[in-house]
Amino acid sequence: MLEITQNSPTIKLDEIQSIEIYVATILESCLNVYNILSCIYLISKLKSTRLMHLNLKTMLISVSVTLILFNVFRFIKSFAYFFTQAQSTVTSQLIITISNHLCVVNRFFYDSTVNVLSLTILGILLERTFATFFVRIYEKTDSSIVSRTIVIIQWIIGIIVAIAFLYMDLLKHNYWNNNRMLISCSLVYTHPEIVLTLFTSSVILFCTFTFISILLYYYNRQQFLRSNIQKLAIRYQYKENVTTLTFLVPLSTAFGLSNIVSAFLIAFMFTHIQNEGVNDQLVDNLWKIEKAYNATISVFTVFFVLICIKMHQPLWQIVVSDFRKFRSPSSSVHHFLQPKHHQSIRLMTRKGECVEALNEGDVYFKNLRDTWGK
Repeated sequence: MLEITQNSPTIKLDEIQSIEIYVATILESCLNVYNILSCIYLISKLKSTRLMHLNLKTMLISVSVTLILFNVFRFIKSFAYFFTQAQSTVTSQLIITISNHLCVVNRFFYDSTVNVLSLTILGILLERTFATFFVRIYEKTDSSIVSRTIVIIQWIIGIIVAIAFLYMDLLKHNYWNNNRMLISCSLVYTHPEIVLTLFTSSVILFCTFTFISILLYYYNRQQFLRSNIQKLAIRYQYKENVTTLTFLVPLSTAFGLSNIVSAFLIAFMFTHIQNEGVNDQLVDNLWKIEKAYNATISVFTVFFVLICIKMHQPLWQIVVSDFRKFRSPSSSVHHFLQPKHHQSIRLMTRKGECVEALNEGDVYFKNLRDTWGK
């Protein structure tokens, strides 16, 4: 069973009560708070950024909300850990009941947010693929109904899958009404083969789509630079594709690496679960591995916010503007905040004008006037 009372004379929780776990939990809690605040800031800026299709913008906001929920409940889990570990013995049935209920609720939100996160990032990559090959249709499509429907479907699927597995485990293990304190109610202990299969498939899938995204970036860049595209709206759509793929490629790479780390950790846990069976001592022995596997999304959140802001020039300019409100332009960080133009991704118009985030509007309307004048 995945349960134990703190005053049990038969089980000594060496790993769970180790100093390494205490330090790691404190660090992750601080990281969770930072992630929550940074995602809230990102959402506020995504709403007004330029050169981003409404569908993509809505899905990125959905990812941010998902990561906020994930980090909130990771923080709550850490708080519950410190509270229970502070007790010399836990014999109060009320504390045991609350702890077990929190374990189940955290399991639900963990599984749901990971499901929604994977589906949404996959949806973003598919959205950019569609925007590339159906550019004439896509540049005319900017409906909030479509974008919201896509996000709602992703959330419904993610939540239903999480509820289905949780319901099966509740029936089998009676987590909710158990009289003993649960050490863990993670899906990896009840269905290790399914979790390993899902993460292995996810690694293959996201590695494939990352490679496809790189190809899409160069294809869109080539199409944008073509001199025979007369319709300005289509050229603008290609420009939007290039700008968004500039940060989607490293974003999908970061998520893929996160899944690779998780897959290796789950494979390690799977081997021990298959060889030893699930019991309290095994859960304690694997506690560090389980914590590392659960914390990968907390680490990914940091990279998600940084990549979205730094690699998307319009967003970066907004952040620079906000920062300058609090710091002097002559500050030592001023040079770092200046956008760096890399020759490898610099875009030029047919007349040789450099198109950057600062002047893309001027170039757009100048070309529009030239087109009308013909």
